[in-house]
Amino acid sequence: GLLVILSWFGKRPPVWYHSAVIWTISDLHLSSAQPKPMDIFGDRWKEHPQRIAAAWRDRVRDDDTVLVAGDISWALKLPDALPDLAWIAALPGRKILSRGNHDYWWESPGRVRRYLPESISIVQGDALDLGDVVICGTRGWITPETPGFTAPADQVVYNRELVRLELALSAARKLAAGARPIVVMFHYPPFIDRKPTEFARRI
Repeated sequence: GLLVILSWFGKRPPVWYHSAVIWTISDLHLSSAQPKPMDIFGDRWKEHPQRIAAAWRDRVRDDDTVLVAGDISWALKLPDALPDLAWIAALPGRKILSRGNHDYWWESPGRVRRYLPESISIVQGDALDLGDVVICGTRGWITPETPGFTAPADQVVYNRELVRLELALSAARKLAAGARPIVVMFHYPPFIDRKPTEFARRI
């Protein structure tokens, strides 16, 4: 069975479990088609794809699941994101992706799904049944209490993401039937200064 343990990559030795594990990561910021070196943001980003891949292979097994919660690729168009999706697909485990604010390549869910490698699925305002657990998600957005929030531009996106969250949770609850845990993928932190936003309250 699937052991629901949410783990993340970091400066830790490899860990092994008797059951499958759910891992979480985000902000891969890959750029295979048109390289965009991330070390302009600091030394911690130097050769980050190679370091992520090494940590991933050290920890993740083929029967594990990895949730990738947005900011996957710098590509602007879906064809340019395909090499990055192939890079992710080549790593161990089943991968479930959700959208981030920098995923400009992410078109409609239906079009993205048509080009996904076999080991990758996505969620956007919907849910996936993994057997022992249900995964749902959406991108989220900055909230009215966030400094810099502007109306109407941010308000429109914020309202849309609240609707998508409700759709995702509704689909997940239907699949879970009150008997299985639900994991919500979300790119934006649903807390500000340790206080819940409307996204967190709805979850």
